[in-house]
Amino acid sequence: MRLIANATALFFPATDARLSLMTDALDFAIGAVLQQHIESTVEHLGFFSRMLSATEKTYSTFDRELLSIYLSVKHFRYILEGREVVIYTDHKPLVFAFMREHDNSTPRQIKYLELISQFTTDIRYIAGRDNVVADTFSRISQINLLNLNDFSGLVEDQFSDHELKSLMGSGTGLEITPMYFASSEKTTLL
Repeated sequence: MRLIANATALFFPATDARLSLMTDALDFAIGAVLQQHIESTVEHLGFFSRMLSATEKTYSTFDRELLSIYLSVKHFRYILEGREVVIYTDHKPLVFAFMREHDNSTPRQIKYLELISQFTTDIRYIAGRDNVVADTFSRISQINLLNLNDFSGLVEDQFSDHELKSLMGSGTGLEITPMYFASSEKTTLL
């Protein structure tokens, strides 16, 4: 659990830190993480993910990956303005998007590339297996954290958690309310 907490911790932006925007797109969703690099440490500044619309799901891989960068840049615009940023993608053709003529580009692609170019033209390739955080956020809808029809596992974990037991009635101001669910034989703590 501590690893998840550390991986999702957010930091305040440092004005002199290098920035990187890691993006990813799937057939149904996009995701990104904005990071700052301070010496040898990487700190997360923010996460972004969104499901694709029915129309966006029909886009080519190039267009979905470009959309991921475009929407991520728009989302983090307030941090990116006036800063140097490197964008990482696992889609190699996007690395060369600013190096080629756009005679065959669609108006949508040109619009996306123009906005992105206001912030950076430094787009680099990263293997999908190394783009873990952005990949995870683009898959957020696939993560099934809790089966809402069966609370028995949750109840067992709550009643065996020593930290939770110590907080109950400890006078910390934390209010823990027992609640009965029809799908469970025991009381769940909320």
